[in-house]
Amino acid sequence: MKRISYVLILFVLLSSCGRGFVANSDFDRSVNLRNYQTFKISEEYPNRPDIDPILNNEFNRKRIANAITAQLKGRNYVESNQNPDLLVKFYVRVKDKQQTQYNNNWGFYYPRTNSYTKSYEESTLIVELVDAAENKLVWQGWAIGEKEYNSKNIEQKTWNKVSYIFRTFPVKPKEPISNDPISYNK
Repeated sequence: MKRISYVLILFVLLSSCGRGFVANSDFDRSVNLRNYQTFKISEEYPNRPDIDPILNNEFNRKRIANAITAQLKGRNYVESNQNPDLLVKFYVRVKDKQQTQYNNNWGFYYPRTNSYTKSYEESTLIVELVDAAENKLVWQGWAIGEKEYNSKNIEQKTWNKVSYIFRTFPVKPKEPISNDPISYNK
């Protein structure tokens, strides 16, 4: 019995140390992303009410732009301000969310149901690649997770989210891309 409780405690601890976000992507299957050669990070982002002004500040935008640039350069795309093939747009939006958990157990004589509701903010980092000539979305990736207020290791957290978004990008890197955000400076 003691061993089972230790295993359960270990499982809970390890599961709480996970990424804390999920990421995925989608793209236009009729477009060959290998045909593009150059890109430019867009300085503009949508003016929407769900865009978070704190997460879309100058510091975070630079971190995200650096991580995206490293991912694209690692796939042999070239950054170009003159007539790029792809425009890269990104932004972070935030939504209020609630999560309710139910715990069923037996009291002394009768079953009891306890519930717990947690309110939190969910942030979504969205990266879009747009065909510059046609102004057409060709690829979109996103990472969704609970908004973090802790700035500890923020460069690494941002780098990890962007790397995870690009894990399913149709064009694979020629060599492994460093997971050190400080190693790449714009």
